Amino acid sequence: MARPCLSNIVIIVAVLAAISSPGTIANAKVEDEVATMRDALNRLGNEFPTIRDPAHVLRRLEAFQMTHWGASSSGNLQEYRTPDSAAARAAQIKQSGATTVITNGLQNRFNYPHLADDIAERQRVVAEACHQEDLQVIDHLDLTIFWQSSYTTLFDHSDWAMRNLRDGTPIRWLCMNHPEYREFYVQYLQKLMRAGIDGFMLDEISFHDQQRAYCGCVHCRTGFERDTGVRFPEYRDDDVINNLDHPMWRLWWSWQRRSIAQFKAMLLERLRAINPDVIILAYSTAIYRPNVRAVDMLEQSGVCFIGTEGTNTVYPGYANFYSQHRILSAFARRGGRPSWALYSANNAPENRFAAFHSALTNSGLWLSGDAVAQVYRWPHWREARAWGQPVGDIAVVLVTSSRDGNVANAAAHCAETIGWCQAFGVGGVQFDIVTGRHTSADELTRFKAVVVPHAPSMPFALAEAIDHYVRGGGVAVVTGNVGYQDPLGQPANGHSIIRRMGIDQIETIGAIAYRREAFEGVEACKLSVADGALPAAPRRITVPGTYRFDAHLNAQTPHGVLAQFENGEPAMLSIPHGRGRYVYLACLAGLAVHQPRMHKSTVWGHYLDVDTVALIKAVARHATGDRDRVVVEGDGVLSATYQSGNRVWVRMVNVSGVELQEG
Repeated sequence: MARPCLSNIVIIVAVLAAISSPGTIANAKVEDEVATMRDALNRLGNEFPTIRDPAHVLRRLEAFQMTHWGASSSGNLQEYRTPDSAAARAAQIKQSGATTVITNGLQNRFNYPHLADDIAERQRVVAEACHQEDLQVIDHLDLTIFWQSSYTTLFDHSDWAMRNLRDGTPIRWLCMNHPEYREFYVQYLQKLMRAGIDGFMLDEISFHDQQRAYCGCVHCRTGFERDTGVRFPEYRDDDVINNLDHPMWRLWWSWQRRSIAQFKAMLLERLRAINPDVIILAYSTAIYRPNVRAVDMLEQSGVCFIGTEGTNTVYPGYANFYSQHRILSAFARRGGRPSWALYSANNAPENRFAAFHSALTNSGLWLSGDAVAQVYRWPHWREARAWGQPVGDIAVVLVTSSRDGNVANAAAHCAETIGWCQAFGVGGVQFDIVTGRHTSADELTRFKAVVVPHAPSMPFALAEAIDHYVRGGGVAVVTGNVGYQDPLGQPANGHSIIRRMGIDQIETIGAIAYRREAFEGVEACKLSVADGALPAAPRRITVPGTYRFDAHLNAQTPHGVLAQFENGEPAMLSIPHGRGRYVYLACLAGLAVHQPRMHKSTVWGHYLDVDTVALIKAVARHATGDRDRVVVEGDGVLSATYQSGNRVWVRMVNVSGVELQEG
């Protein structure tokens, strides 16, 4: 049995002592431990791999148009596997206008080790037929999950299985940090590459999320300690495990994310020794929601061609798709690539709607069914979806450390962030999205204003960059309670953006609660706009279902009140700072209007409330001085603007026909 790590027991006791007796020796020890973890977290953030694509591969990704080869993931890889049938199918796909095919079948490949050679031969027939038509082939597979049919292999490699952090129990997922398993994975993919496969969509490369207690194998534990200088508890320690308020767990989760990105980088480098043009696709259905696994498209964007899949509700989910896919596109651009999206369309009209929506969100497209040619062969399609850089004079800052912390605050941060994106989309405000972890003050200077939505946890460097931007003449719109913690969930104190704004404390009225994907304790709040302020906004606004905050300003902080709540407390403040200013909004307007992820069983609610969208739009115009280069005025349209060289596209999609009655 592993010996308990007594140093970590002391740390936990010291944390309790530090809370009750600041300034004690115990408090100093805790500060040292937290400082060690903070330094390790910063190192990890700088060590995520980046592998660039050759120019011709990048151009191919920018024109990405994929469709299915044949059967679903539960198929047997036998369809169109004779040379004649494969040639006919490849010609049909080429005629549809697709550039790429994806093969599905026998997805959980670790269950079929005896078929490895047969699978490679079946894929060779597909690859040869597709290459004759200048189509690339992506193989969709999963090599990390196993069932009974793989037991004979696993008996010889029982140490490949992930282990529970609490008691060492193995599970039916394999750990990508095990050196022998990593080599097995590489060789499996190399066999398929030699058969002609051009790339892979690798499923389930993650750490199993049952109570988020995996993986505690010796390779994960020693790797974590080697890379961070921190030793993870070797006993059942529920004060740490799955506790998003504990700094060690947040550090552990970040380390796991880096492990996944590094594993995929290793795969890509080894595969490119065979084919320099090979690509790895990655995807997640939870781009900007409280995460359930240690998987993040932002970290993987430096290696993978990242994407997402939609739900089976295409029309009604337009606003959520819009926000999530634009955020995904921002992640992808951080890695130097475009992004891609799969829409689970049910019919030809939905396929066409999905296609135009993908152009609106700057994503490559994966479609299937009989309507593929209607989209890909439309004479104006290439122009309609040409890839470019977003144009906008205001930016939404993604503070991903707030998305990854305490679940209630994380959910509120995500809803507030995507709500602003959705309101901008339907309000005609052209904007861009920046990833806060990598953002410098110099990068922010290309915007007239930035929005920082309810972000309790914030890196010190980001708070400094935003403050430097404001002091230099920029405008920062800040909502809710922001930046009072660092990414480990520890008090930011003098490093906080709150203090930089001249606010001593921001108090949450009531408590933020989130359960079963719904917010609890939200209430409508009424506010009145001051005379002469926000001329484009209604004078009286009721913001539905939201949380409220009170900002306690430092006595020396100059400020103006742009709006008040019913009780006379400030609802919106203008705070001069250097040559710029902060605009503080004391309620979560984005959360109040945001449309969540939707399925067929979703009950439609009051999303995108008209008056609140008008308020958000007016705040944006106020922040940019109403000098935006591009403004879209119109009811019932989503819009986005992109630029490539000296060409600019203002794209609009009609969504007025998908306004549904509540319920």
